[in-house]
Amino acid sequence: MDRPPEPSFTAIAASDREYQAAYDAAARSMQEFQSYVLGDGTQTCFAKLAFKDPDEGDENEPGTRIYLWLRVLAYDSTDAVYLGEFFEVPSELCQWHHVGQRLWFDTEDVFDWLVNIEGTAYGGFTLRVLRSRLPEAEQRELDEELGVKCWSEVQ
Repeated sequence: MDRPPEPSFTAIAASDREYQAAYDAAARSMQEFQSYVLGDGTQTCFAKLAFKDPDEGDENEPGTRIYLWLRVLAYDSTDAVYLGEFFEVPSELCQWHHVGQRLWFDTEDVFDWLVNIEGTAYGGFTLRVLRSRLPEAEQRELDEELGVKCWSEVQ
């Protein structure tokens, strides 16, 4: 059986101020994200979560984190948790997670969020930083991969 291609990842330094500002913007706007998740169904929602290789020790200990986007399927207001689904898993995590697996997570677990409504992207704060650092041709490739025709203004 052929494996899908490895997801592409970018190493981000903890000291990168643009990314830290992006994480902060995402955290401040989680209420907006929740309203999109509860929307009319024309939106596709994603959340960026951090995962650590369990072989590197306790989850709370320092170590390398891998940030993955999960497609968000639902929000449970009773327990205040989101239901996400893996659509890509790097080989380092295949022992613990797989494409199609579902996972419940809290608002505090979200490092970024992205909503695509008919080609218009909302949120995606870290993606905007990444995109701004790419040459124009690679920006177009990223937009095509994400199904984005335009990026909404950041509020």
